[in-house]
Amino acid sequence: MKATISKVIDGLIAESAVKRPVGSGPTALARDDLIELEGLTRITSASHFGKMFFILRRVFEGANLADLEDLATTFTESDLQDGMAQVYLRNELLPIPVLLELEGSALPHRVYVNVDPNHFVDSASADHVEGDLRVLGTVSRLIDGSSDGYFSAEQWLMSGWETFLRRTFMAQIDDALDALREA
Repeated sequence: MKATISKVIDGLIAESAVKRPVGSGPTALARDDLIELEGLTRITSASHFGKMFFILRRVFEGANLADLEDLATTFTESDLQDGMAQVYLRNELLPIPVLLELEGSALPHRVYVNVDPNHFVDSASADHVEGDLRVLGTVSRLIDGSSDGYFSAEQWLMSGWETFLRRTFMAQIDDALDALREA
């Protein structure tokens, strides 16, 4: 499998189908462009918190809920500790996307890399995607630098959550952040 993928990638590069920005000059990018970048990757806070929210969701799923109002009182601290140990001590790869920030690339823009959990091969896990790496992927979004341009991390923070609960929790997170800014 790995050899087949490598041959396909080598063929795309040989046919100049892959954009490879170099230097500080402008590089015109469009959605769905195939691009190769090198830089220093790090897992974003959105992905770290997304892991915690996923663990919390898994604990909630294991609880026997009669009503959504019982949500906060349905699990014990040991349930949460067991979930945290599974992920953080045993390095369990969760079925949620990982968002990386790529620093030091040849592009003048901030670059984020979305890694689907199905793209990990063999025993690879999320802790192997940080560091000095070369990334090959497609451009999915271009966000302008205006005050209207923003990037929502909801997909990585609350992956797999039902829309109503996700929006409710995100609103509460926004309120908590506003309170911290005012303090």
